[in-house]
Amino acid sequence: MSKKVGKLILILSLLLLASCSSIGDMIGSQAANAPSWYPGGRSRRGQVCFTAHGSGASEEAAREAAYDELLGTISSYIGEDVSGSYYRELSANRSIEELSLEIDRTEVGSTVDGSFHYYILAYADEAVISSQRSAEYQAYLDAEAQVVSMRNESLSYYRDNQDVDAVSTLIQAIPLSWQHGISSEGNRVDDLMSQAMEYLGALRFRLSRTDEDTGSVRVRLVRDRGLLSPVVVGAPVRADFSIREHRGGTAPYSIPYQTDRNGYFNFEEDYPPMVNTGTVTFSVDLEAVISRAEAVTGTALFEPMRALIDDRSASFDYDIASAIDVGAVLVVMNEYDEAGHQLPSSYASDAFTSYLEAEGIGTETNVGLSADDDMAVVLDRLLSDYSSYEWIVLSNVGLSNVSVQPSDGTTVYVAEGYTMLLNTRTRSVEYLDEITREVSWQGATREENLQQVFSIYGSSVAVNIASFF
Repeated sequence: MSKKVGKLILILSLLLLASCSSIGDMIGSQAANAPSWYPGGRSRRGQVCFTAHGSGASEEAAREAAYDELLGTISSYIGEDVSGSYYRELSANRSIEELSLEIDRTEVGSTVDGSFHYYILAYADEAVISSQRSAEYQAYLDAEAQVVSMRNESLSYYRDNQDVDAVSTLIQAIPLSWQHGISSEGNRVDDLMSQAMEYLGALRFRLSRTDEDTGSVRVRLVRDRGLLSPVVVGAPVRADFSIREHRGGTAPYSIPYQTDRNGYFNFEEDYPPMVNTGTVTFSVDLEAVISRAEAVTGTALFEPMRALIDDRSASFDYDIASAIDVGAVLVVMNEYDEAGHQLPSSYASDAFTSYLEAEGIGTETNVGLSADDDMAVVLDRLLSDYSSYEWIVLSNVGLSNVSVQPSDGTTVYVAEGYTMLLNTRTRSVEYLDEITREVSWQGATREENLQQVFSIYGSSVAVNIASFF
């Protein structure tokens, strides 16, 4: 918005605005014999109604003051100061041709102290007078109307106990108000932010049915009002925790949830790489809408809101106990070269067992077993001879015979195969992985590449199998 329009809006906001759609709040200071149509006016289809009032020591002075107020109101409607342009025409003709405005009636009254009060009722063709608005000011009015609509939508969400949606709608209105410099009460950036912060500040997470051994908890979001706190429904919530990466180490991760009609959702360890011991933090998820707003306003404006979201979060500590006893999982994992010859290395097996051990799942390996025989024979042997183990992991992984040679001469090694999880109690295959494929090309030697590609394969399939325990 230009400085000219911004200055004009500031000046006009100080003027007395009276129209058919507004109710003045100054009746107490006016003469008791004010006409019935003042200040509310009378509506006419396709016309804009204006009312004005002026007072003075004489009727002429009161009339001039009323004309000044009428022109000020018209200026506010158009978005440009027209007082100097039309005063002479209005006072001489009681009309303004360019605006299709005519004074419909006037009334004069006086008070006991001898002062005069002059009242004006005027109409203008809506299409004509609206066309006098500049494109810039019309954009301002459109933006203001949109902000008002969004405020009403936010209030509707709040009444329906959808508090986070109410906050989200206010946040979306902030960039609009910011860009157009909206200055009307309730629609300013500070007003919108204050209301959003008030809604956010009342939110509380309540955790129940916590089970540290399984990493599960029931989460409820409420508008804090003591014992009678209403629940917040349909609220987007983010659960943040740490996962174990298949290449070692941990990394932050989050899963989105949404509260149901009772304000609840249940969190469970349903993501396989979740570390066995850690903390889950729950917070309202407004990240996307805040980030979009910050692209317009900058980040500083939303720093207090981000801090409040963190302050209203809730955390749950857990230490998941594995359902598998140490030594209960037998791992048979063989490695092969491009020609199908079994290798003496155990890179995949080492990475696989290392991941499971880190998750608290005990393992034993048997490198003496071979899967070169018929699959049915191998499975029958495992289920019969190693039935003391409840779970057996059988895997064959080898180098692909597909030669990949990039233009720089680097050799790319590709490992693929299958990995299955057997349950000796039910004599069934609980899980089969035939799609995992890993690559390596950064090693200085062939052996370094083999170690890398087989190790990545082993830890990758371990991520999926660990979820069964």
